Amino acid sequence: MNLTSSESAVRALVVSDDPLTIRQISEPLRELAATTEVCTDVPSAIRLVNTRKFETVVVDLKIGEQSRTILERVRLSPSNHTTVAFAITDSTKQSAMAFAAGSNFVLERP
Repeated sequence: MNLTSSESAVRALVVSDDPLTIRQISEPLRELAATTEVCTDVPSAIRLVNTRKFETVVVDLKIGEQSRTILERVRLSPSNHTTVAFAITDSTKQSAMAFAAGSNFVLERP
């Protein structure tokens, strides 16, 4: 596959409203040549998951109670059901919820 500078084989969606978290997740993805899209709210993230294909989705559960819905929609989406999903959590309880909602991996804040 030949890629131009504006194309990438990997598309990532980062869902967070925290600028530091967005930067800490997005910068390494870009260094790995991933095209990274950022959403700061749940409805916009759900729209993107329903309309675009992503190889990875990273959801910061701090954005609210409906953040679980994003992970569930990833698993229900015909184009994203095999997407690698990460959840950023604050507790073991949140981590368990993230796995139950469809996350493959969790990054638990200290």
